[in-house]
Amino acid sequence: MKIGEYVTAEIDGRVVRDALPIPAKAIYQNTYVYVVEDGVLQRRKVDIAWQNGIDAVVSAGVNMGDQLVVTPLGQVPSGTRVQTRQAGSS
Repeated sequence: MKIGEYVTAEIDGRVVRDALPIPAKAIYQNTYVYVVEDGVLQRRKVDIAWQNGIDAVVSAGVNMGDQLVVTPLGQVPSGTRVQTRQAGSS
């Protein structure tokens, strides 16, 4: 095969059921994420099925509709009251 030639290939993969794609920057210490419930910050352990530098696929720990925190927080404890803003607002 020469550089620039086209190839047809089949790649086997695995199906991860009930998984959610999230930004990788929302994951702390490869173990948990923060979500907001009723104006309170909550830390949740997650199971990561796959991750690269930009995206991650989480198979457990967050649900569709959860308010996932994607802003870097540093050392903030669970239970801290927070205000949220909608994406795109300043």
